[in-house]
Amino acid sequence: MLGLLVFHKVLPEMDGDRFTVNREEFNRIIETVRSHADSLDPLEISRIPAGKPNPFFIPTFDDGTADHFHLMEMQDDIKGVFFINTDTIGQKDYLDKEQIKALHKAGHRIGSHSHDHSLLTGLPREKMRQDIERSVKILEDLTGEKVEWFAPPEGDYDDHVVDAAHEIGIKHFRTTDFGWNPRMSDDPIRVLNTFNIGKHFQSAQIKESLSQKSKYLQYYSAYRAKNAIKKIMPVTYRKIRRFTG
Repeated sequence: MLGLLVFHKVLPEMDGDRFTVNREEFNRIIETVRSHADSLDPLEISRIPAGKPNPFFIPTFDDGTADHFHLMEMQDDIKGVFFINTDTIGQKDYLDKEQIKALHKAGHRIGSHSHDHSLLTGLPREKMRQDIERSVKILEDLTGEKVEWFAPPEGDYDDHVVDAAHEIGIKHFRTTDFGWNPRMSDDPIRVLNTFNIGKHFQSAQIKESLSQKSKYLQYYSAYRAKNAIKKIMPVTYRKIRRFTG
């Protein structure tokens, strides 16, 4: 099994954003993974041994905020994927070009998070494709390496977004859909589930998901129910989201 952890900001102290974790909790999450599973270099994602008993985890980081640069201090056997909004490169509180190059040189993967964080399903198809392509080209020019990872802003995607990413050359399409990836398929583009880290899902929930099948199924069912409400009753969903944080 493969698990992808989704982080946003990782700060010394919490800032009120429901997706922010402090560094102490971040370290607990990494240690939980290390004690219950195997870490995995994203470069090895296509070569996970068949029948491997221990799950693998890859940490991923969204939005390209400047705090991510300090995460190069992660243990040598843990490498992450950093999804960058290219429109914010060099702006205040965001990674600059040299920091992105340094992350890449340290062995982390650099992926696209679109150019300006627009919700892609709301764009005309050609404009949506151009947005992804523009971001990919900027990152490839920076790193000198082909970009193979993509994460749609806010997890907003449909088949058209997946197809456009595939046409551009993306191999790993990381969603925010909850759950394990039970096996690596031979599909030309892999659409990957995740564990989205935030206020309501941290180290304790990861440990439960690793050790208790019933708890994992409970979280999975809750995610499916939330998505159903979001799709069928968006106004009700927003009210619930404001209430629960």
